[in-house]
Amino acid sequence: MGTMLRRASHRIVCASFFILAVTSFVSGQARDRIVEVYEEADAPLTVALQVVEIKAGSNTVTLGQPFAADDDWLRSLSVRIKNVSGKTINVLPISFGLSELNTGKGGDISFTIMRGLYGNGDEIREASDERKPILPDEEIDFTFTEKQLCIIRQMAEQKEITPTRIKFRPSAFVTFADGSRVRSGFSYPK
Repeated sequence: MGTMLRRASHRIVCASFFILAVTSFVSGQARDRIVEVYEEADAPLTVALQVVEIKAGSNTVTLGQPFAADDDWLRSLSVRIKNVSGKTINVLPISFGLSELNTGKGGDISFTIMRGLYGNGDEIREASDERKPILPDEEIDFTFTEKQLCIIRQMAEQKEITPTRIKFRPSAFVTFADGSRVRSGFSYPK
């Protein structure tokens, strides 16, 4: 009787380890993610910006096409934008929406990443890599801040989901060094 009990206990322990290993493997696996573009009815005529590349980790992302990434994919998401306006840009906000984290009132939760002389507030800050004018033909990367990632993570935990899609707003209000401002569209890689 003691030998049978030990064998049964051994089998239960082995089965528990197997289930734990499979669960850990599956939860750590890459899943399909997608970066999309919002549809805008009144697309701007001016194109001052070009999307050069979108990456998530080492993956090059094609808009609208699924790609494999782990649960922390937004941390490594990077959108490279080129200033094709021929003018120096002082302020460039880029907006992203997470429809899976909707407000419950029909709207997406959205985040804006600022580049140029302004930080994530309205005051001009000391120049740094992220807070400097964007020269003509210069390329810059847009990534989420740690604060934005923390908010996304908290909201996802509350809704018990892992975001799998993000929408890129296809226009931005660009402020140039000469004081002029334009609502610009983007050209995209083919």
